[in-house]
Amino acid sequence: MKNKTLLIASLVIFAMKHVAVVCIFFLFVSPTIVSAQVMDGVDILSQSYSISFTGATVWYEYTTYYPFVEDISFPVNYAASSNDGTPISYSANSGPPGLLTNLGHASINTFSFSTLGFAPDGGGIETGSDGLSYSLSDASQGWPTAQASWLFQPTTYNQQITLNIYTEWEYPYGSQNLSVTLLNVTDSNTLLAYSENGTGGSQVFPGEFITTVIDTITLNPNDTYQLSISGASEPTGGDYQVQNVTASFAVVPEPATLVLFPLGFTVFFVSRKRLQVN
Repeated sequence: MKNKTLLIASLVIFAMKHVAVVCIFFLFVSPTIVSAQVMDGVDILSQSYSISFTGATVWYEYTTYYPFVEDISFPVNYAASSNDGTPISYSANSGPPGLLTNLGHASINTFSFSTLGFAPDGGGIETGSDGLSYSLSDASQGWPTAQASWLFQPTTYNQQITLNIYTEWEYPYGSQNLSVTLLNVTDSNTLLAYSENGTGGSQVFPGEFITTVIDTITLNPNDTYQLSISGASEPTGGDYQVQNVTASFAVVPEPATLVLFPLGFTVFFVSRKRLQVN
């Protein structure tokens, strides 16, 4: 009878020990695996990108004949789109030979959106690689337009999306528009609707303004979501306009994990102590 009792006690202690080890394994290993696959925790069902860039640099060309100065325009006209997640980007450069001037850029990648429109100030006389003399005019300007959309679904619980929205511009000239919308498609609920038209913001330097928005939203793996971004900049007169939007994802540990963690260790050490005593 005594031997039978000791056998049962040993089996119980053995089971408790191994249950504790299993609990500790899942406490440590499972969250690590999920966290290492943050982006894999989001299924992108569809995505579409498009950018366009228009504008021109305008130069005064100094000639040896009357009227001695002529206006010459070097236009920029670009468009691109993607529906399979292929990143698209463009940097606008315009000008006479050897005097290319940047008018901005536009780029879209997975959950990343960035544009810069620039209208450079006029400058002094410069010599191009063709040997002619030029002077940049204040009429030069670069105007980017971009749209991006992602339809996606989280694959895990406790998934959160953090949206970072940043705009910057100089002087109240020209116009700009930026809109960011996060929609729960399943229940037609708008979770975030942001718009900026260049009339608000905080002045960081005389004539320079910025806006910064950071918003974190918890997602449901049973629902489908759509993130849509649309931006357009039309700077003039030495102005520049920046629009940046990114989205990142993270899994928040469940509160139960914090409760099971000390419990698993307690069971493990108690069962270990009992085995040593026996």
